[in-house]
Amino acid sequence: MNVVICKNASMQYRRHRSLLAGLALATGLATAETVVLKNGFRLNVAECAVVSGTAKLRLSSGGWIEVSAGEVLRVEPDSTIPAETERPTGDSGETEAAPSLEDQIDRSASEAALPGELVRAVIWAESGARQDAVSPKGAVGLMQLMPGTAADLGVDPRDPLENIDGGTRYLRQLLERYEGEPDQLERALAAYNAGPGRVAEHGGLPPYPETVGYVARVVRRFLQSIQTDAGDRAGTGASK
Repeated sequence: MNVVICKNASMQYRRHRSLLAGLALATGLATAETVVLKNGFRLNVAECAVVSGTAKLRLSSGGWIEVSAGEVLRVEPDSTIPAETERPTGDSGETEAAPSLEDQIDRSASEAALPGELVRAVIWAESGARQDAVSPKGAVGLMQLMPGTAADLGVDPRDPLENIDGGTRYLRQLLERYEGEPDQLERALAAYNAGPGRVAEHGGLPPYPETVGYVARVVRRFLQSIQTDAGDRAGTGASK
């Protein structure tokens, strides 16, 4: 049985290059890197192995999945969110610090009355927090806005701050669209991924593996974030 462990790929990688189909693992797979599949789907992965043509991926959020090694396009390093940038303001030429992406997430989430953890979960699932991400279908930026959707929202999808603002408002619109449904969050996330038309066509979560997996990952990461925050607060309280 041929096995390639991605964290120690060197020699075995060269032997099984055809199986990895361009997977950039010469230096190993670091924690929370992004595996990009040929269909444009992105997965945050902590570890992987190729066994007899099957790539086994351990998700950063927990659990393992398997895909054909030939479906793996490449691995991208985990992006870091810059703390601060500067933009010119007014005619004086003075500059002021633009909000960081984290600040923008919190601000947009607050304005849309959404948990910041939910917005972050969507950003993670959509783009792996990559500002320059572009899907095969043309979705752009951190929250992967389609150009038409971005135009309707009045934002430039290539501007990361506007992208977050537009994507968060769009998510709020979808949640309001399915208000009263017992699976409101799942429908809203499915609509964000596959479009409201698909949700209407199937009367709920469309039975597409990509959409089902997407919804599950966002919900799982969202719930994990909430539980982590709750645990941190409880620990802080206990230490006082």
